[in-house]
Parts: sequence; structure tokens; C-alpha cells
Amino acid sequence: MLEDMKSWLKAEDNFLFSNSLLSELYRPRNRLFTQWTDFKRVPVRNEFEQHVCVVRGTEEYKLVSPIFRQNIYVGAFEELGPDETPINFFKPDIKYFPFAKDVPFLSVTLHAGDCLYIPAYYYSQSRTVGEQKVYSADFTRAKPVESESIIITQQFAAHSALVDIVLKALEEEILTDDKAHQWDAIMMNYLKNMY
Repeated sequence: MLEDMKSWLKAEDNFLFSNSLLSELYRPRNRLFTQWTDFKRVPVRNEFEQHVCVVRGTEEYKLVSPIFRQNIYVGAFEELGPDETPINFFKPDIKYFPFAKDVPFLSVTLHAGDCLYIPAYYYSQSRTVGEQKVYSADFTRAKPVESESIIITQQFAAHSALVDIVLKALEEEILTDDKAHQWDAIMMNYLKNMY
């Protein structure tokens, strides 16, 4: 199975990167091959668009649009990075984080062979689902073991420079009157280059 995946990935690389039109259109950036076991993963925000495919196992995802940054307390705590949230998307603590109750978490469960598109700048958290049981030699005792998922993620550069500009301004809280003229110039330059 691993050899089949390696040959498929190599064929996809040859197809995407040797074709200049496709390479320019998709703007591929990274490919991640991960093998997860059942441990707590924190929510992450990625500036790339992503296609996530589960090869083996079952993985559950929770996604949050970047417009709900304040509701998930992004950048609210000094001990966390500027794009990190303290909230567990699978069990948000409404008592400590009351704004989280207004967040429409998108929930998706992926089984082997399923894929998911995650837009750029979305916050996502995943966890491995299910528990496997291994029986003793005499089949009298079941022993739970950790489940695992094997996932391939292809990341692409965001496809909207305009969205990049606006989200960067929102994240850095620079859409104020004293800095608006700087962003006006950047926006006008962008529009001139487009047309």
C-alpha cells in the first residue's frame, strides 16, 4: 500500500509541476504525509488552501471561518501566538469562553478514501475517531489500542490576493483611519495590476 501511495504521489508531482499552466493555476506549496494516533491536536490556522485526504482510518474535523476570530479568542492571550486559539473545537468551554457559543462550527467526518477542502485562513482541528480492540491469544480479553489515521494533505497558495490583503489588515488590526491610506495605496496598486 505504501509503495502504491509513493508512485501515485510521484505521478501527481510530475503532472502538476511539469505542466506550467497547472502549476500556475494551482500554485502548489506543500505536501504533508501524516500518521496520526489518538492524541489531542490543537486548532490551527493555515494561510494555504488545502485538500486533505484520509488514506486509512477515520478522522473528524471541526472548521471555523476566519470571520469568527474574536469569538474563538484568537490573539486574546499573551501566552498564545497571534493566530492561536485556546478553545477545543470539539468541546468548547462556554463557561470560560462565552463568545464561542455563537460560532457555527463546521463538522466533517472523513473515512478512508474521503477528501476535504479547507479554505485558506480557516481554523481547523482534527481528531482520530474510533477505538480498535486487540484480543488476547485465547480471545478472552479485549485490549483497547489507539486508533490511527494516515492522511495526505496537499497545500496550495491562496487564490485571492484581495482576500489576502483584507485578512492581513484585519489580523493586524490596521484598518484604522491613520493607516487606511497605506492600504488604499496597496489596494489601488493591486487593482491597477489586475486590469
